Amino acid sequence: MNLEEDIIKKDLCDLLSYFSKQTYSASSSDEKALRILDRCIDLFMKDYEISVLTNGNGELCGHYPQRIIIIESEILRGEELFTDRRVKINDTSQLKPLIGKARLARCRSRFVVPVISFSGKNICRSSTLSSFPEIAGRSGFNFLFSSPVFPDDELCDESDRYILWFSN
Repeated sequence: MNLEEDIIKKDLCDLLSYFSKQTYSASSSDEKALRILDRCIDLFMKDYEISVLTNGNGELCGHYPQRIIIIESEILRGEELFTDRRVKINDTSQLKPLIGKARLARCRSRFVVPVISFSGKNICRSSTLSSFPEIAGRSGFNFLFSSPVFPDDELCDESDRYILWFSN
């Protein structure tokens, strides 16, 4: 299916049927799931300037796709080009350091991801907040089985480095 083809009702039914029967894992290399993800990226690019965060093998989150689409701004058309100025609502370079911190606060190491842009605002997807036992358990597990990773970002102070160490 190329980008110029219309998406019909059968395509959506097939997509829902496929994912209702499959267990998703970011570390899997299911060719059909990768083709679907490529198609989604192509469709987003029709209306938005986007960035893509790589999540190969689920290093950011095992429950999210291998490539996470981040909407940066809407593509302006027609009269909008002359009347509006494009405003970048998300900057991936600013989001990436925050993801390391946010993973600890949500169930299953998920983090907030902007998925829909409406009137220059984000509608985000995430999970419920973690309870204390989950945070303590995950922090202990990460402490025992991972090495500390300190960001190169000069904007992080020592307390940020401590939080990132426990969240990786």
